[in-house]
Amino acid sequence: MHTTSQGKLYAEQVVNCAGAWAGKLAHMIGDTLPVEPVGASVLVTARMPRLLHPFVAVQGRKLWFNQARNGTLLICGGYLADVDMEKGLTRMNFHELQACAKVAYDLFAVTDDITIVRSWAGLDGETPDHFPIIGYSNKVPGLFHVCGFSKHGFALSPMVGQVVSALLQGKKPEVGIAGFEVERFDRVSDLVASNPIPHENCGNLSNYK
Repeated sequence: MHTTSQGKLYAEQVVNCAGAWAGKLAHMIGDTLPVEPVGASVLVTARMPRLLHPFVAVQGRKLWFNQARNGTLLICGGYLADVDMEKGLTRMNFHELQACAKVAYDLFAVTDDITIVRSWAGLDGETPDHFPIIGYSNKVPGLFHVCGFSKHGFALSPMVGQVVSALLQGKKPEVGIAGFEVERFDRVSDLVASNPIPHENCGNLSNYK
């Protein structure tokens, strides 16, 4: 790997955990990843007494949240922000933020009396099936991809960090990564080519499972 400040660096293994830039970085190294940049919004409340310890997600509605150590609630759910990849910046989309707040107020009475004090948006990488890519490249020896978390990084990153650490050391991880390899998209492409489906169903990967 060649850097502008330190010249050439050599390593037996390289981890691509570049988030929104993971696809671009993979291309620079000679690989191809179906990872596109996406902006994800977060609402932050005023500090409040401890309400919960676990990370909470809602099945069937776009909402998940947790409470930080300082007492603020971080409320999100995959609500989008506008992205400018040339500058590496996001811009808040207030229609999305309004939708996020409405779901929180609809489902949890505790939110009736809390105050939203700020919001922010981060950049992430998103895959076509919204599942991350975890595993070695099948094109570049020693290149290990950990990306495409599709706005689920808060929940998945602690365990993924342990799993990747074990794999890079040649150890058996605590949980398996079957199904997260980048090759799964090659299999889908082969299925699409041999079993075309009506145009209106294109883009729904559940058709190929």
